[in-house]
Amino acid sequence: MEPLFRKGTLLIFEPKATYTDRQYVLVRLAESRQVIFRQLITDADTRYLKAISPDYNAFPMRLLSEQDHILGALIEARQIF
Repeated sequence: MEPLFRKGTLLIFEPKATYTDRQYVLVRLAESRQVIFRQLITDADTRYLKAISPDYNAFPMRLLSEQDHILGALIEARQIF
């Protein structure tokens, strides 16, 4: 998640938030049940999940399927020193 969210950052999510373009979200993937932290990208009615890592080749942008479940939207990030 670096450099945007440094190690030790406390992330606070709202499960009942309205999800908007470029918002950071927690998503449970339908096929693996894995929970991932990504940026939501919206293009008309299509939504994509973009990796936060600067190594985009390792984590390509993927289509958010109807079976995937957004668990919450990031509402606050606190840096702990």
